[in-house]
Amino acid sequence: MLNRITVSLISRFILGLSTIFGSGFIHAQLAPGPDELGLSLSDPQFSQEFNGSFEVGLRPGAPALDERESVILQVVSDMYVEDIDAALRFIFDENRREELRIQSDRRYRQGNELDLVYSANIEYAIGQLYQLKRDRRRAEEYYFQAIEKYPSYVDAYVRLMELYLNEEDCEKAMEAGRKAIEIGGVDGYVFKGFGLCHIQNLDHDAALTAFRMASTFLPEDESVQYYYALAAFNAGYSLEAIGILDQLIHDYPQNRNYHFLLVNAFLQDSNYQGALEILEIAHRKGMGNASSYSLLGDIYIGNSMPDAAAVAYVSSLTTDELPSFDTARKQFDNLDRLNASDATEQYFAELVIAFEGRLNRIESRELDILRARVLIDNGQAPDGISILQSVIEDDPMNGEASLSLARYYSLQSDFERASIYFQQAANDDDIALTALTENAQLAIDRQNWNQAFDLLFQASQKANSESAEIIDNNLKAIERILDLLE
Repeated sequence: MLNRITVSLISRFILGLSTIFGSGFIHAQLAPGPDELGLSLSDPQFSQEFNGSFEVGLRPGAPALDERESVILQVVSDMYVEDIDAALRFIFDENRREELRIQSDRRYRQGNELDLVYSANIEYAIGQLYQLKRDRRRAEEYYFQAIEKYPSYVDAYVRLMELYLNEEDCEKAMEAGRKAIEIGGVDGYVFKGFGLCHIQNLDHDAALTAFRMASTFLPEDESVQYYYALAAFNAGYSLEAIGILDQLIHDYPQNRNYHFLLVNAFLQDSNYQGALEILEIAHRKGMGNASSYSLLGDIYIGNSMPDAAAVAYVSSLTTDELPSFDTARKQFDNLDRLNASDATEQYFAELVIAFEGRLNRIESRELDILRARVLIDNGQAPDGISILQSVIEDDPMNGEASLSLARYYSLQSDFERASIYFQQAANDDDIALTALTENAQLAIDRQNWNQAFDLLFQASQKANSESAEIIDNNLKAIERILDLLE
């Protein structure tokens, strides 16, 4: 009976450890989150995308253009792309000439006739030009003057909404958008603005509702479809996001943002094969960067493909922007955890070259620990142990070096020395949970149940809720064994 219980406990404990420290490597995300949305309302690039077109009177909710306005605005539309200030000067000069003409014409009196010089459409056009110059105060002034002359000027309210969005003033943007809908009815551009504000406010369900509506009215608007997919992803509707992104990639096959958001939607849906296929396609198109290659390697690791993972990880070291050293160290750990010594050694050699001259003192010490682990795995244990001991002499609280020594001595069945190094590693808060649970496993292997219980109890104090539950189940199992032994 005791042997069966013991075997069952060890089996469950190993299963528990794999849950806590096992193959859950796929943690990287390429999709934008509120600070990384690929969306900054105040960013000039976003402003150009959102407000880049100069137009007057093209959408419902604008007064009709007269002949004079049409001529002026046609000239301005040809000028503003090259020189917004020149376009503004042209409008002001033409209006000044018209004012002088009216004043000199005795058939007219100053009054409403002069108001027609700066008509609602002209005021609106000037507001757009100031908006493109990112001059909120002047743009706002002219939009309100256009609305004063033509209170039903829906487009002016829409532009005000866009203006406030660029200033990240979502409260005023939403107010302007609601006014536009109140006057002119449902408007896809307004719902686009609503969705962007909801994304900024992390209200993902509301954002998704807004972009669904915007998509209905603007089905050909590329940015609306992308933000719709982004909102669906953030709200957890991965299959909806996948459907939209599949179409976007079909229509715009060279846009890397669409590929990488689709990768994350597949990951959100636990479809690792789908994510892997899209990443491989993106890399064949030359869209890879350090983050995407890192994620590709993580997926290969999750599929127990260390050689392919090593190739992807090495590729992440050869991009224009290196991953952080912490990321590179985790990549090394992923390969090493699969006992892929050749792939690990290959990756380590490239890591050393990539980070030469780039590491601070602490990172250099971490690199020494990785070098020691490679040496030990390659049968050069004395050299590796010497490096680890030197690290500990220099930094007695270095848990990584102690943990590496503990694992080595455990494999050598030097359990007493292994336990000492596990205890030493447990003093490092960053790896205490790992050190305590591995030391507990060592105690279980030796059927030292009291020590195993004490170590697991310490581990439970440092574990998150998921890990704590697994550890608690093992504590209860050990208690049953102890009861049987009494």
